[in-house]
Amino acid sequence: MKNFLVLFSCLTILGCSEKNQLVPIDDPPVVVVQPKMIELKISPEGEVPYGDTIRVSWVSENAEYCLINGKMAKSNNVFEVPLFKDTLFSLKAVRGSLVSVEMKKNIKVGDWKTSVYGIFTHEKWYEISVKIYQGTEITTLIRDDVQKNIVYVFGSDGWMTGVTSGGESTLRTEWSFRKNRTQILLGSQLNDITVSLEELILQKPITYNGGPAISEVIFKRQPVK
Repeated sequence: MKNFLVLFSCLTILGCSEKNQLVPIDDPPVVVVQPKMIELKISPEGEVPYGDTIRVSWVSENAEYCLINGKMAKSNNVFEVPLFKDTLFSLKAVRGSLVSVEMKKNIKVGDWKTSVYGIFTHEKWYEISVKIYQGTEITTLIRDDVQKNIVYVFGSDGWMTGVTSGGESTLRTEWSFRKNRTQILLGSQLNDITVSLEELILQKPITYNGGPAISEVIFKRQPVK
């Protein structure tokens, strides 16, 4: 009987010990959150006139940031940029070491000769006449030889300069387009513009001989030597 009780006690202890052993639990599966591009939008669509500004916007999902043409940017963003040549926009969404499938859009830019901005900034101009329109009267102002030989350049940096045939700078003033490029602001003076590959006309209201009038300055393209 004594031996039986000892055996029973040992079996009981062994059974309890097995019940108290820890059962291994598998780690939860790793959830991979893949970043992805949802949209890349460029407006206006189609071919862009030389020097015109476009609007680029995009939307991504599960991204920490995006790479646009290799440069870090916000995961959702919008910006505007002028274009002067055909441009490819490439966009990727990034999350840690994960990178999304690339989204691309190629934008075509028109010939500068068909763009108001292109003609302004590529050509050099010289002033050939200044006329004052006041009612039915037209007054032509006489330009001296120095004034006639000044060449005007509208720089893409936003500055207009006038240079004499001897290389002397006579004028430097800021310029920018207004009203869908039908007007130009020269310094503080707003002018209506008409432009072609051969001729540039600036018109603005002025006061002349005590009364309202319209000033018209006509420029010709400097011949290519």
